[in-house]
Amino acid sequence: MIAIDLGSNTIRFVEYNCSTKTWGDSYEAIVKTADRLFCTNEIKEQAIERIINAIKHAKNKLDFQNNQVLAVATAAMRLADNAADALAKIKVQTGISFNIISGSDEAKYTVYAVQKRLNALHVKTKTFVLVDIGGGSTEITFVNNNNITTNSFNIGIVTLTQQASNNGRLDNLLDNILKDVKLFIRAYYQNNMRPELFVQTAGTPTTLAAYLQGLGYDTYNPAKINGFVLKQNVLKQVKKELLAMDKQTRAKYVGTGREDLIITGIDIVNQIYDILGFKDAIVIDDSLREGLAFYYCDKLK
Repeated sequence: MIAIDLGSNTIRFVEYNCSTKTWGDSYEAIVKTADRLFCTNEIKEQAIERIINAIKHAKNKLDFQNNQVLAVATAAMRLADNAADALAKIKVQTGISFNIISGSDEAKYTVYAVQKRLNALHVKTKTFVLVDIGGGSTEITFVNNNNITTNSFNIGIVTLTQQASNNGRLDNLLDNILKDVKLFIRAYYQNNMRPELFVQTAGTPTTLAAYLQGLGYDTYNPAKINGFVLKQNVLKQVKKELLAMDKQTRAKYVGTGREDLIITGIDIVNQIYDILGFKDAIVIDDSLREGLAFYYCDKLK
């Protein structure tokens, strides 16, 4: 089967064989689905074209003819007034039908993948908090044995970066926009013990984990990312180093189109450490698309 995750900044594809439990080819592209969404409430025509082109490129790399396709769309499509029209155009041009999933379902599938990866890494924990900072939303999920408490917030590196460029300082925006996150975490902590582990997935922590190991966007290696311990005390220095680079050099590490987004991501991540009360986190590359594949195959059983 092929799992597709259409996010607010990136579209990601992966092949998975349910019988052999092995991964096939994968592909991703930056499509900026949520570009200017905060001020128009619509997916731009240019973004739709980028998504269509990315799917066409993926069809040259992955075997769409002989695989079942499961495709989902997340925050940008949840928020956009023209989501139905946008997805209809994409289906006409590519034949791929996307299902818009809720924030809670997005968290559920992502947790499914993360738990399997933690098990593969022999990380034994009964309780952990998973933070998934995307382009248009952030999911915070507390896992306590089989109990899951999750919330999705309209905080994303694409929308927040563009808001900051329009409305002023990012730190002022962050203070205001993270209020609901603080309330959610505070309420959870009042009724539960602090989790044993802080886990992060999505583009910002995985990119930071790669950068700290000397990897660039083109040399990214998931095997080196899974299980990497990202310490809060390195974030300030990494941000300083990235800001000192020209955009072309920075793009070699973070990907073209992510040059400014990564800085916003670092600021959000840094605040999340403080709110949760952790100094380090385990980074996991597996996320929504892998969770979709696992869930689909496990249901087939």
